Amino acid sequence: MTLNAQTLSDSTVLHPLNEVEVKASRPSSFQSVAPLQTLQAKDWLKMNALQVSDALKYFSGIQIKDYGGIGGLKTISIRSLGANYSGISYDGIIVYDYQTGQSDLSRFSLENLQSLTVSIGENDQIFQTARHRASAGTLTLVTPAFSPENEKKEIKAALKGGSFGLFNPSASLTTSLNKTFSLNVFGEYLQSEGNYPYKQPSEYNPDSTSIKHRNNSDVTYYTFEANLSGKFNNEGKLRLKTNYYRSNRGIPGPAIYYNTYSGERSKDQTVFSQLNYTQKLNRLFDFQTNAKFSYSSNDYTDKNNKYPDGLLETFYYQREYYLNMTWLYTVSEKLSFSWANDGIYGNFSNSFQYCPFPSRINWLSALSGKYELPRFTLTGSLLNQFTEDRKRIDHSTKSNWHLSPYLGFSVKPSETLPVRLRGYYKNTYRFPTFGDMYLSSVPNNNLQPENADQYNFGVTFATSFGNRFSLLSFSGDGYNNRIKNKIIALPRSSMFIWSVQNYGKTDIKGLDLNLKMQFSWNKKLVCSLSGAYTYQQVLDKTDKDSQMYNQQLPYTPRHTASGTIRIETPWGDLNYTLLYCGKRYYERINRPEYQMRSYADQGISLQKNIRWKSHQWLLTAECLNFSNESYEVVRSFPMPGRSFRLGVKYNYEL
Repeated sequence: MTLNAQTLSDSTVLHPLNEVEVKASRPSSFQSVAPLQTLQAKDWLKMNALQVSDALKYFSGIQIKDYGGIGGLKTISIRSLGANYSGISYDGIIVYDYQTGQSDLSRFSLENLQSLTVSIGENDQIFQTARHRASAGTLTLVTPAFSPENEKKEIKAALKGGSFGLFNPSASLTTSLNKTFSLNVFGEYLQSEGNYPYKQPSEYNPDSTSIKHRNNSDVTYYTFEANLSGKFNNEGKLRLKTNYYRSNRGIPGPAIYYNTYSGERSKDQTVFSQLNYTQKLNRLFDFQTNAKFSYSSNDYTDKNNKYPDGLLETFYYQREYYLNMTWLYTVSEKLSFSWANDGIYGNFSNSFQYCPFPSRINWLSALSGKYELPRFTLTGSLLNQFTEDRKRIDHSTKSNWHLSPYLGFSVKPSETLPVRLRGYYKNTYRFPTFGDMYLSSVPNNNLQPENADQYNFGVTFATSFGNRFSLLSFSGDGYNNRIKNKIIALPRSSMFIWSVQNYGKTDIKGLDLNLKMQFSWNKKLVCSLSGAYTYQQVLDKTDKDSQMYNQQLPYTPRHTASGTIRIETPWGDLNYTLLYCGKRYYERINRPEYQMRSYADQGISLQKNIRWKSHQWLLTAECLNFSNESYEVVRSFPMPGRSFRLGVKYNYEL
């Protein structure tokens, strides 16, 4: 999959008082119908980002739940809808987990990515799979595109090391096999002890703290990926990808008084192969097909004296078979339609004696349309979802189907002013995961799907003022999300027995702001600034007589912000980053004793590029959280304090 239109073909014409005409290319987010935020590889290199989750923290409207350290679980939530509503697309195909409905972001390597894009609602690209339409928002991960026409060989290598035992090498090779096919091979290894220090307040004196070290937070993983790209004389394009990932990580427990022991470990293994083929049939029709097979396993162990033999070990397995076909009908340059059909079969099992061995069949069909003028864009889609769950243990079946509409627009009211208005409505239908229905203490086979309505209205502005002030862009979006039949866990007969039920209604109101500026003092000195701010009011609207009514949901700050400053000089580049998170609560009742304090995480880095003939080196030195701020994203899971990293990247073209 290739990412379309990183810059807009049309440009805004400005008429200053001296009647000099100024033109500037526009970011794709300026013209998009729904909020769209993109980072290229060169951007996250300057953000002290080691993992995908590190880069995403600088997007507005995005929440990353981080359980601490490199080895901790990391998931993405878009506009507080929850990780289950967030689709992750890897080179055009959605990644899915049948057990939890959410994927760990740490399994994807930044070293093997070309761009990160978050689209909230739906993006303007209608030539894609139907499964993309089923999410409230999508994180799109794109690896570099390889063309067989380029006969050069390229070798890349990188090495990072730093605090807490970090050792992270990677390498890739790209070569042209013949005039039709090219091959890329990538591999990465990461190891970290994760034994960082943290401050723990005294139980009896909050003003007194002691220094402790995180334990059982080590991680070791490696991943290999091979890409075969083909370009044929009939204008057909083929891409075949195979990926293997294996990890062994400790699961750090909560940092509580008198007990820092954690004996939980997780060994994960994932392998998948996916194929994408696109073909331009004639002037009017384009066709693409996607196919994928994936297999994953998890070996979970917990060493604890509470078990009869001092050890609990459980195995989890899941498989998925996926096939998609999409047709694009281009009526004219202004009007186009697409029809996408996806068939998916997945099954899940574990080593429990009472495992029902569930499987799920999904049929998704999406009819989409787009009408585009220089100053007006209208997109719409209708998604039909049919789901059938089967249990092998009793041969029972349960089916459900739903129609989800979407409609969005973007309009430029003035021909001369670089301002656009945009808005959309989208319905999203989330089916319960196998973990929701079968893995709770009290299984609930009758869970109903969640139903979410999304409303968004925003404004974008982008312009330039000559070579000295090359970019000024701003976007602001107000939104309202309403969720019905929210799936939550509730205590049953005691605090040790929980059940998963449809109980909640949630109302989400928010505001996302983004600002980017770039200016030059001269040809050798360039400064770039970016900032993002999010305000969210996420209220429980379930029961007016309940204490939880109109209470802010747990772990949802009202205010979050991020910013970067980059200064590029002939001698090297200096980068500063800031992440701010406001106060929030860890319980459903917003009492002062349940409040978590705000924090600001600041980082600084230096970079130096060295070029000699076909060789290129990039040297980096980073200091993360240089103010040594002590904070938690999830209560009792402390984040690392001040740490350091050194890195080198090497690129050579034969």
